[in-house]
Amino acid sequence: MIVASVVLALSLAAAASLFLPNIYESKVVLQIFILQPRMPASAADYTALTLKNIGKDSGILSQLIEKLGLEQVSPQGLSKDLEIESLDVFSTISQRLYLPTVMLTVRSRSAGLARDLANAWAQILIEKVDNFYASALELYASVEKEAATAEADLLAKKDKLNDFQKTSDIILLNTKLQAKTKALLDYNAELDIFRLSVLKKDKSGYLSSPGTESELVKLVDSAEKEVAWLEEEIGKKELELKYLTFAFDTSSANYEDSLKKAMSLKLSVETGKEAVKIVSAATVNNKPIGPNKPLLILLAAFLGLVFSCAFILIRNSWLPPAGPK
Repeated sequence: MIVASVVLALSLAAAASLFLPNIYESKVVLQIFILQPRMPASAADYTALTLKNIGKDSGILSQLIEKLGLEQVSPQGLSKDLEIESLDVFSTISQRLYLPTVMLTVRSRSAGLARDLANAWAQILIEKVDNFYASALELYASVEKEAATAEADLLAKKDKLNDFQKTSDIILLNTKLQAKTKALLDYNAELDIFRLSVLKKDKSGYLSSPGTESELVKLVDSAEKEVAWLEEEIGKKELELKYLTFAFDTSSANYEDSLKKAMSLKLSVETGKEAVKIVSAATVNNKPIGPNKPLLILLAAFLGLVFSCAFILIRNSWLPPAGPK
């Protein structure tokens, strides 16, 4: 019974393995070339991450299906047969040459189709990078122009601020204000002394008469008006200075932002449209990766053995024990 079950299981497994289609695998490797130290946020890393993220995009897969004439395949179905991974590779020539790498593995029932899928996928992604390069170049020219305009505006604001600081005489006006304020205090003091009929003394004796009250009142009024005018002028000048300083700081911030954008885009542009290359094209691999037919046959033999043993044990437990003859 046991031998018969094992033989039957082996026969069924062998027959089934004849009908199971072989699965073939093909790989294509893309590398992004850029001469710089390894930086997680570098343009090369970003390009590699972008390629990995968009590799299974439905738009990319639709283009792939259309390019190879696989109308009977859906993007969702094709996505299951694709495996994309990122690899960190350094040049053997120089450790400074960091080569972010993207590898696509395609599995198909046809070795030729697996190769064609892998190579066509790589070509489509390279076209995407070329289009990105063209867009980045156009955007870089626009941002560079914007940075030049911002720089011209910054220089104009700087010149205007410098000219104002040279010609505004705020320091001189403040000096005059201090002197006039002191004079006003003196006039008020003399007026108070005059009104109290008390002479102001110094070390040498009595001072000369300060004049009549009306003359002192006129001096005080004149000084007050001049102090008020000086304070108003200084306030206007300081307000204008604040405005020019704010305008200069704003222009400086705009210029720095434009410069950062330009430098960031410059890095992307300088990688060049040839930066992404196929370093290992997919080839036909006639050795299938699955199914593992020997393993299936061994598994069938094991299951046949287990089934037959279980059957014998169950049958013996149900049969009555044999009596004496």
